[in-house]
Amino acid sequence: MRSTIVVDLALACGAGLLAALCYAALRTELSHEYDLYWMLPRLRDGDLVYPRHPLALPFAHALTEMLDGHGTLLERLRLANGLCAAVAVGVVSLAARRRGADRARALLAAAAFGLLPAAVRFATVAELHGLFLPFAASALWCVVGLVRRPGLAAAAVTGVACGVGAAVHATGHLLVGVALAWLVSTWWGRIPAKLLVSAAAVLLMSAALVTVAVPLFVSGMEGAPLNDQLDFVAEHPWAVDGLAALLFGEYLWPLLPLSLVWPLAALRLGGRAGWAAAVTLAGSFVVYLVGCAKLFCWPTHGYLLHEFGAYLMPLGMVVASVAATALRPRSLAACALVAAIASGFDYGQNVGYAPDRAFGAAAHRYLEGHDVRLLAGDRAEFEGLYERLYEVPALDALRDRVIPLASFVYEARRLKAELKPEELALWFHPGISSPRPTVITERAREQLRALGGAFRECDEVWLPRIFALEPVEVGALRGVLLRPR
Repeated sequence: MRSTIVVDLALACGAGLLAALCYAALRTELSHEYDLYWMLPRLRDGDLVYPRHPLALPFAHALTEMLDGHGTLLERLRLANGLCAAVAVGVVSLAARRRGADRARALLAAAAFGLLPAAVRFATVAELHGLFLPFAASALWCVVGLVRRPGLAAAAVTGVACGVGAAVHATGHLLVGVALAWLVSTWWGRIPAKLLVSAAAVLLMSAALVTVAVPLFVSGMEGAPLNDQLDFVAEHPWAVDGLAALLFGEYLWPLLPLSLVWPLAALRLGGRAGWAAAVTLAGSFVVYLVGCAKLFCWPTHGYLLHEFGAYLMPLGMVVASVAATALRPRSLAACALVAAIASGFDYGQNVGYAPDRAFGAAAHRYLEGHDVRLLAGDRAEFEGLYERLYEVPALDALRDRVIPLASFVYEARRLKAELKPEELALWFHPGISSPRPTVITERAREQLRALGGAFRECDEVWLPRIFALEPVEVGALRGVLLRPR
């Protein structure tokens, strides 16, 4: 028995090491945009209080400090995401083994997860989702043990694991529901109802206890994280527009092919185990997708919110563990191959991306000599400048004067459903949104026109009517300074 555990751990470590090497080699300069922009200065300053995900920043800070000497803060955070995703790959193989899969199938199932487009993306960018994966995988390992052999101790450990995962990323709360659904659908009518109800109650109470206790161990945390998480959900409207795009962009493609094979895996599993897996996965996917619809379907925002499958990655782990005991090794290898091809397609689109550092250098010089705001166009412009500013506290005042166009569009749509072009133009007027005049880059103006509607009319009609457009040409910086007429 002990030798079996040692071999399983060794193989899991080997799978994780191989995954870490691959993720490190595949790192790109692509970012996940918005969260990164506020996250890096806070990690730099040790400002780690974030009630929505209370353990996320402390954990990220600890990892980036551990990796000190391996590049900039941004590079270390990106490397930390890859290492965490690699650990998750190894733990998924252990979860599959715990479900009863042989070693070959367990490793193939872990590979199928580790090669998913979503997994590769969040293992190679700097974000929170990659950091969450080992906690989600550890919770899955506990869930598998609870479902295999129900008991109060196993329920308590599983609840703690889910609660800790939820403290790193709030979607971890949903893992409690996955555990409950799987436990009840597997054992209803097969064990005494008292034991089943007691295990479910212990699971819920231990997860809740961790959720309440976490703020006590995070310096400066005030209030319950759950309040902040619920407020975040409540501020988003319910909408069904864009559900087809959501289904493809958050589920089908990021988890391909596991997003498609889980009914087959449950069918092949057969019996009570197959029925329980089907009920658990079907219910979990519906709940996760409803949550995504609540958070991402904002008709007035033009569907700017898109997480590329980040929230559903834990369910990819669940599918991998089920498939490991249901599918033949050849089928699991085919899943890994399809996932690799899909990830290769995504990676090929992103690998050439790089921040526009020539623009960043020119814009930095210009902002130091002129008291203006700068509306940057695409992410390459913004990040080319941002990476010069975020690591130096003395440059925070300059950084705060730089606005990515996507943020301007987001805020405009969030504040008003019916946009008037003259109101958009007046936002740039000194004294209305800022005392400073604004420089708009050529790329930002091109994108305003490409957005069409009120944004296009704002650029073509109202900006020239309200402002004198003074050309700005400093190195790679090209744009216009808006001077009120």
